[in-house]
Amino acid sequence: MKKCIFVLVLSLCLFQAPARAHVLISDDTNQIGAVLHITPDDDPIAGEPSTIFFDIQNNAATKETHSFTLTIIHEDGTQDTAPISVSKNTITSEYVFPSQAVYTLLLSADPVDTSQKSLYFRHAQRVSRGIAPSSMAEKTYMWAEVGVVGSLCGLIVLGIITFNRKETLAAYIRSQNKEKK
Repeated sequence: MKKCIFVLVLSLCLFQAPARAHVLISDDTNQIGAVLHITPDDDPIAGEPSTIFFDIQNNAATKETHSFTLTIIHEDGTQDTAPISVSKNTITSEYVFPSQAVYTLLLSADPVDTSQKSLYFRHAQRVSRGIAPSSMAEKTYMWAEVGVVGSLCGLIVLGIITFNRKETLAAYIRSQNKEKK
């Protein structure tokens, strides 16, 4: 009994799923960090609104010292500029990822004082839930349609053969019943 409990506790410790938390990213110079959180649960759903939070650490960039822009770069290279709200060093944005893909989130912080350098925070975000890309959905639908039509044609052919051979089948069944008796 003790061995079973030990094995159970050990397996829970060793095989538990890793906890997903906020993502820590740094700027292009690796000098300033930021915490990135995307709702829901840092795993956005395509076609549904997600809230993106950037919290720049150490007050290195605030709304008083920098102008912020959040750009969402799609796999095909197209870009969207997401509307943002800034509170001290926290940047918040609402965005709907259009389909499942990998997106690059680029937060640009341009300083008010032109003697300072701009900050760029980049993060590759995979969206694997929700609306699938349209080309994949069309292929899946096409194969499903071919499968349904093929099955229906097979059932119709089987029905015709059975109907045409009903007398032969009836004679076979009668002969089998006579042999059993």
